Amino acid sequence: MAGLLKRALDPSATSAGGNERGSTVAAIRHPIITDQSQQGGNQSPATPATTTTSSTLESSSDYIPANSQQDKESAKMNREIQAIQQDRKRRIDLAKQAAQEPEHIRSRYGPILPNQDLNQTLDAIEPGYTQDLITFQPPENGSLASISTEHIGKRVAFTARIHTSRPLSSRLVFFLFRHQIDTIQGVLHFEQDRISTHMVKWAERLPSESIVHITGNVQAPRDSSNHSKVHSATIQDVEIRVESIHVLTRAKDLRFHVYSAEISAKAHAQRIKEERQQDAIGDGITKHEDEDGEDDDYAQDDNEDEEDDDVPDMQSRSISVADSSRSTTTTITSSSRSKSIQHISLRTRLANRIIDLRTPATLSIFRLQSALCTAFRAYLSDEKRAFLEIHTPKLQAGATESGSEVFRVDYFGRTAFLAQSPQLAKQMAISGDFGRVYEIGPVFRAENSNTHRHLTEYTGLDIEMTINRDYHEVMHMIDNTLKYMFTHIYTTHRRELDVVQASFPHEDLVWLEETPVLRFDQAVKMLTDSGWTDTDGRPLKEDEDLGTRDEIRLGQLVKEKYKTDYYIIDKFPASARPFYAMPDKDDPKWTNSFDFFLRGQEILTGGQRIHQLKKLEKDMERNGVEPSDMAEYCEAFQFGAPPHGGAGIGLERLLMLLLQLGDIRNASLFPRDPQSLPAKPPKTSLRYPEASTLHPPWQRAAVENEDPIAEFDEELDEDEVEGMVRQGDGLESAAAAAGGTNDTSQQTKMLGQLQPLGKLIANFGQSTSTALFDDRYRIWRHAETGAAVSYVPIEKYAIIVGNPLCDDSQYPRVMRHFLAWLERETRLRPIWILVDGTVEKILGEQYGWCTLSCVAEERASTLTNPSFHDAEVQRRVRHAEREGVTIFDIPMGGEEIPADVVRECEEGMRIWLGGRKGKQAHLTQLNPWRDREHRFYSFARDARGRIVAMVVLAMLSKAQGYQVKYALDWDGAPSGTIEAITLHAIKAAASLGAQTITFGAGATPAIEAGHNIGKLHTAALRRTYKSIVASRGLARKTAFRAKMGADDSAPGDRLWIAYPKGGLGARGIKALLAFCGDPKDEGSSEEDEEEEGDLESGTGTKFPLALGIGKRKTTRDERTEMDGSQRQLQAEKEVSKKLEDEASGKKQIVHSTQSASAPGAGVEKEDTKDEGDVTSDKARRRSAASGNGGGKKRLSGLLNSVFHRQHGHGHGHGHGPTHGGERTTAA
Repeated sequence: MAGLLKRALDPSATSAGGNERGSTVAAIRHPIITDQSQQGGNQSPATPATTTTSSTLESSSDYIPANSQQDKESAKMNREIQAIQQDRKRRIDLAKQAAQEPEHIRSRYGPILPNQDLNQTLDAIEPGYTQDLITFQPPENGSLASISTEHIGKRVAFTARIHTSRPLSSRLVFFLFRHQIDTIQGVLHFEQDRISTHMVKWAERLPSESIVHITGNVQAPRDSSNHSKVHSATIQDVEIRVESIHVLTRAKDLRFHVYSAEISAKAHAQRIKEERQQDAIGDGITKHEDEDGEDDDYAQDDNEDEEDDDVPDMQSRSISVADSSRSTTTTITSSSRSKSIQHISLRTRLANRIIDLRTPATLSIFRLQSALCTAFRAYLSDEKRAFLEIHTPKLQAGATESGSEVFRVDYFGRTAFLAQSPQLAKQMAISGDFGRVYEIGPVFRAENSNTHRHLTEYTGLDIEMTINRDYHEVMHMIDNTLKYMFTHIYTTHRRELDVVQASFPHEDLVWLEETPVLRFDQAVKMLTDSGWTDTDGRPLKEDEDLGTRDEIRLGQLVKEKYKTDYYIIDKFPASARPFYAMPDKDDPKWTNSFDFFLRGQEILTGGQRIHQLKKLEKDMERNGVEPSDMAEYCEAFQFGAPPHGGAGIGLERLLMLLLQLGDIRNASLFPRDPQSLPAKPPKTSLRYPEASTLHPPWQRAAVENEDPIAEFDEELDEDEVEGMVRQGDGLESAAAAAGGTNDTSQQTKMLGQLQPLGKLIANFGQSTSTALFDDRYRIWRHAETGAAVSYVPIEKYAIIVGNPLCDDSQYPRVMRHFLAWLERETRLRPIWILVDGTVEKILGEQYGWCTLSCVAEERASTLTNPSFHDAEVQRRVRHAEREGVTIFDIPMGGEEIPADVVRECEEGMRIWLGGRKGKQAHLTQLNPWRDREHRFYSFARDARGRIVAMVVLAMLSKAQGYQVKYALDWDGAPSGTIEAITLHAIKAAASLGAQTITFGAGATPAIEAGHNIGKLHTAALRRTYKSIVASRGLARKTAFRAKMGADDSAPGDRLWIAYPKGGLGARGIKALLAFCGDPKDEGSSEEDEEEEGDLESGTGTKFPLALGIGKRKTTRDERTEMDGSQRQLQAEKEVSKKLEDEASGKKQIVHSTQSASAPGAGVEKEDTKDEGDVTSDKARRRSAASGNGGGKKRLSGLLNSVFHRQHGHGHGHGHGPTHGGERTTAA
């Protein structure tokens, strides 16, 4: 455990870290972690910035090292390292304090080390302590549910997870312990000479979902009347007075908690119950968009089991909704009158499936699934029915019966196929005289269907049997089997059904003793007689299969007429059946086949098979199947096969419809659909292998130095370290060293092994990464890997920029640790911007964040760039050459840039900045001399030898190539200079091995919604953005970039903005504007606070409001009369109209800024003008109230200020103060 133990105990360890609380190096800015020191540069300390401008070149401080800046860096570094050391010391002090307690108290709590005898530890509490224990250890010794009032006064022991905890004081903490679907309340309180306050404090810090071993006395929960029920637990008549608690496994880095997910699911179920129409049938499709996570922004009271009134004399002792443990995905708050509960979407649950599987509802679903399979086997294997269970191969030489939609696999250089069904093998078994067979096994379907009812791999329940008289023998056998399965689960698994119903509301299944059987033509007639038509308004045809909507409607009609959810349709048309279906003996238009339906949807297809070889081959050819491709199958019938039939049931679909789960993925343990198993990008070699995050420097150093404890690297965790300290296993010296020292050389040594930031960017960076050298960025470093994440603190927000700098396989772990650190240490609200699709998927699916995109990388090819052959571009280049323009380069890591070149460029940039008009959105300051080792410089001189232009290429990862970081020309440059030097730089990038370069991010013609943004919100947003694009010209690429061949059409170039649900708001928009270089919107007005309150309480139109868009305030009477959906629709209409008005020019946001070089530079104001150019009084009042022009931004203002003004790294075109040619601007 070298890395861990050093990080936990030794202040001279290579990096700071330890457990979840100590798994990071603090956010730091100092010379050692970048390679600035090699060039004599120095970084200023990162300070929180509410505004960001680059109005003067002097804002960059990297030109000349400043002793005062170095002192500030050292002081800041010292403070941060001291904080890490203090955290280490606190944890070690707690372990030492526990070690100093008497053995009979110390033995009651703490971690259990590997191979440690738990009974021996417990017997140290008092002699013979374990002899009187009643142990509940399922299945042999019963589960938690076995604990009852009969055990009151007895000492029990069990192992469970911490469902949640709630400390009431330093001497009292309540727990909910959970084992599978059972929960029981535990009470731990101080007792003199038994339970120490340190034990209570230690226990309350244990994270939810940790596995603990508990001993204690069973007692009745008490209030003033000496008896109560624990409504928040499933075991309500008793509770446990905890005597000992030991950690077996500590849970870390949870995206959400099972306790939170359970409350969320119940609130969601309550919402569905309230909104479901009285005439809605149980069709397996939830009537809301929430199930797929696309429209689940809502807040709902949960009144089922969360009131804390069990024991009034102890301030409501039972667990409350306000879980002390935090969750990135789910926000649960409690107030005296209401609770706001954020729904955890299906995407988020599936992305964290292990946690989701622990929830009582999901556990119950799979218990019921197991029960269905058990009943299926039991009924068919009974002696009376004598079915034989078989296991058919899933690798086949040819495509199965349909000849399409199959998965191809390589089979030792030959092509094989995954079985689309066991149909052919079942029939071959019947030909082998097996008589009756069944199978429960996997089925593979290569259908690219992304719906709520399709999977690419599911479990099939298949049967096949010989026929004596009529194929209805098969139909009746299947009918009796299904009804046996229904009866089994409803009589033996009532508790699991109730648990599922609490989260997925539905009525119990209704079936009849004699199942209704309709002919296909009768079913079509029933639909036609009811006025039903196809999607084109035409009557249904008898020779065409029914569609899903037809089946659902038919289910409604059958339920009304026959009062059942379960029925059969017989005699399907031949056109709707595969080649092996036996035709009806009287009319070959029909077949001896049937479908079974549950709650209006098909769950089974079956019928009689053709068993005569010649007829089979004829039908195969008629259906386009080549008999020679299925020779083994045909051979079985050549040898003689009896009349037979069978069917196949999809287990997951049956369970989904039975329990009305809304999405078949809820019924699959680890669902596979067309989106599963995403392709991994090819690995590229690193430019700097020594700066890898997969094998960080301190790991190599431990091996090279033969670290005596390096062998424990992957073997010990935090609890084991604590246990070793508590037992005094030779670590006293390390523990004593945890007090740390402020010796600068030790601190420098510790942080000096972190990979330099410049090399991390060259290994893993994208265009946004090159801004990280600016003073305002804070860099968080991951202690385990050295990965870096950058953010800028603005007000109460952390604007996080770009992908983490690490290998993409490490994204989930690094992001998890960073977000936990950010919440714990800074309390800043995260807004993550300009990330690629990989990071967007993690944030959207694993964390349930909202994501959207209206920007993309603008890339240009270095090999087939159209500008190489563009007539206009080449004409301007030739003009520059005729004017005497020459270009020279200074390669990366080469000679120093001559002082006269630096001086000329700085003077040109100062003149350019002084004459620049307006403002520009940007990520970085204007300082081309940073990170010299990874920059390629090109300079252009005119005929008189003056430097008139420069282009700086920044090295990115090999996959990203190079970035045109700066492309500048200034006053007096001959026409065509900027084109000539930019084309020269593009060709230089090609010579460096890059196939593409990027000019940075730019606005896209259309906005795209990603995860967790509802369809209504998306539609309104797209309409608004379209109007803004049309009126403001956002779709036009920056002319200069387009001229240089830049393009943003590749899907992988799209960049995303992500934020937690309800986590943006008006203030978040102001923070984004300030970050992008707009010094407006500092502070907040009362109106902003009202709007922020609406967002946090879950009312109103969430997403448009989250972008800072106001809505008309309704009166109290109006709010009383309107329900939630009406309120949302009204807000949507108002938002859409307001935005379209702004976009079309009816209302215009005008920004006026004083010259950057004038006195009072940076003081801005915002005027709102109508068509008559009259400034509104409201705008003046808001501007005056905020002092600096604060107030709500409209979406158009945001998009215009962020993207229209050459968003990204500042590569665009502008006009110099005197010259009319094109200019590119600095970021």
